[in-house]
Amino acid sequence: MKTVDILGQRFGRLVVIEKIGRNKTGMYWKCDCDCGRKELEIQSYRLRKGKTTHCGCLFGEDLSKQKFNKLTPIKKIWDKNCYKWECLCDCGNKSLVRANKLKGLKTKSCGCAIYDYNHWTDITGQKFGRLTVLSFLKIHPTKGTIFICQCECNKIKEVNSGHLMNGHTKSCGCLSNDEKRSRTGKNNWKYDENLPEFARKYRRSSDDKKWGKLVKKLHNYTCAKCHQKFDECALDAHHIQNYIENPSLRLDKNNGVCFCACCHRIFHKKYGLSNNTPEQIGDYLKNVEMRNKENF
Repeated sequence: MKTVDILGQRFGRLVVIEKIGRNKTGMYWKCDCDCGRKELEIQSYRLRKGKTTHCGCLFGEDLSKQKFNKLTPIKKIWDKNCYKWECLCDCGNKSLVRANKLKGLKTKSCGCAIYDYNHWTDITGQKFGRLTVLSFLKIHPTKGTIFICQCECNKIKEVNSGHLMNGHTKSCGCLSNDEKRSRTGKNNWKYDENLPEFARKYRRSSDDKKWGKLVKKLHNYTCAKCHQKFDECALDAHHIQNYIENPSLRLDKNNGVCFCACCHRIFHKKYGLSNNTPEQIGDYLKNVEMRNKENF
């Protein structure tokens, strides 16, 4: 293998002064560090790939009196298995930076330098959906340009300018609530005009859930059609005599039968969704045909 000659070259704080030779792990060179340490034996690969750029002096060097672009180191702390410097940025924010990133100028600010060139657009006074932009608030290092907006419901909200301009944010949250309310009641596609009001309230009541649990327990969590046992959540309780015509029997546990979700769907597909009768259940249970899962 041909050896790359790096004699006399500089890698960070290290200057290559002499070739040592090759062993099982690779080619080694003697290097001098800028801090004064001499004749350090370092692998050629680590020098050329930038994995070793100093003798270790950067980790122990006091950087508290120096400034690196916008960052001023304050104190050294231990964070995530390594030492880092807590730095104060010119914008007032604090951040944790490793010493080699400071010395190598790879980290120049807390992140605010990205927004130093006024790339953001002033949208004060414009309206986006229900939000009217009142004023500029701040430039956040990670969230971008933040504006103060007023919603039509008079609530004040801080919104990222990008979310406003791409239509992601259109209100303080009231628009989503209004859309949900518009899909309830008579506006819901499942709304049944023939269903009495007491039956509609019963479907949402805790009594309905309690009745269902009693029916499932009474039938030992077994489907009346396929005779298989299921968990409680996989079973449906079905009224034998519909409670719209027999309201006094709607909470009677003896007026119920258990179906698994599959058998329950097949029943309603065959006999309809409302005004079911005990005769329909009897006819369905006598039918010895296996469940056809392709029916739903």
